Amino acid sequence: MPFYISGAQDNITPLKFWEHELSGYRGKRHPQDVHDPVYVTSFVIDDGKNAVGLASCDLLSLESESVKRIRKKVSKETRIPEENIMITCTHTHSAPAVFPLPGCGDVNKEYLEWTEERVSESLTRAWKNPRKKIEAYFSSGRLEGFGYNREKTNPRDEEPSTDFDDTLSVFYFGEGYVKDLILNFGCHPVLIERNGVMGRTEITRDFPGAVADFLHSKLFGYVLYMQGDAGDVDPVLNFYRKKKRKVLVRKTEDGGFVYESDWKTLPEYGRIMGERVLELLNKKEELSPEIKSLSGKIELPLIVKEPENLPKDPLRDKVEFYEKWKEKAREEYVKRAGKDYYIDLWVQVFGIGEKKLVGIPAEVFSGIGRKIKDKHSDVITVNYANGNIGYIPDRESYRKGYYSHAFKLFGPFPLAENAEDVLVSGVDSLLREFEKQTNLKTKNKQFL
Repeated sequence: MPFYISGAQDNITPLKFWEHELSGYRGKRHPQDVHDPVYVTSFVIDDGKNAVGLASCDLLSLESESVKRIRKKVSKETRIPEENIMITCTHTHSAPAVFPLPGCGDVNKEYLEWTEERVSESLTRAWKNPRKKIEAYFSSGRLEGFGYNREKTNPRDEEPSTDFDDTLSVFYFGEGYVKDLILNFGCHPVLIERNGVMGRTEITRDFPGAVADFLHSKLFGYVLYMQGDAGDVDPVLNFYRKKKRKVLVRKTEDGGFVYESDWKTLPEYGRIMGERVLELLNKKEELSPEIKSLSGKIELPLIVKEPENLPKDPLRDKVEFYEKWKEKAREEYVKRAGKDYYIDLWVQVFGIGEKKLVGIPAEVFSGIGRKIKDKHSDVITVNYANGNIGYIPDRESYRKGYYSHAFKLFGPFPLAENAEDVLVSGVDSLLREFEKQTNLKTKNKQFL
């Protein structure tokens, strides 16, 4: 039996964009223009027995409650079980705010509701569109020189650390004129920085949009970008910006050069990734036509202390949301003191042929993803899937203190130091259970 696929894409750029705040960087940022629109791209893939829905939004993140509302509506309009729907975000830092990140852009509730409706409509339309009979293929390989590990790089270093998983994974769905792609690579889409270009902030998909545009120019159809383990990874250009020196990134097709932050960096980085995609497709391998899914809950341990005894941060402890965080943390401490305290992390596994997409609702540090893949070489990890609980740092970064400033953006308490071990073990157990499935019906399990 072959695969069957149908897709849809919908514009989720607000009409009155100037009334909205962008999300991702600290402070209030109102876009002055739209450099390139933001979209939701959706696929429905089935094998004749089981179907899954995939949607990728050009947004920072979505809350799990938003995802639940979208899934419920889509499932009602289609025959796809809620547990068979994965909704992700590319994590661009230059899109309207839909995720409540304190001090980093206020959410417009009307826009959030409208966006949820658009995502639901996109998945429903993908379901209703005629599905094409196709063959599915997979390929992967390194994309060198694109990103760097910002946590393992010292500001005094002359060169950036490349100690991260730079694997670019490509799913190809094709037959005749149908040429659709799913891409996965872990790197923060922050080529366009907080103040935009020359002080002008604009809405943009950043490099995930640029690579889609490049591949569209090569006559590919839908291109769905799923973010990998990007928690501690940035574009390498950002390192050199911080060094305040001009360093050649790559010679452009017209013979020019890209040095600093400007709009030319987007098509250039899109071309770099896009050309690597084309190279990888030359050695693609066919996938068996089978769809499977499984979801499981992992309980990540938290540290529950009085707010005054939690890690300090000179920057965020002075900004406006600190007092609200402190009040919430104190209330939760009174409730939870002396008890074990966990945060539920729902992990989702989609099997597409021999490959497995593992959706994690968090910003996972690259080293953790590598540990998961060392145990399961057929896994592709997807971050910001069905929500976002915040950063999950590796043990080394945890001890360095990086995480001490980030947890206050997402919740009252930080993850415990062994959260990395619990996540890796929990995903390993979930994947082992996935392999034991004898039928294709979706199941839900709890691990750890």
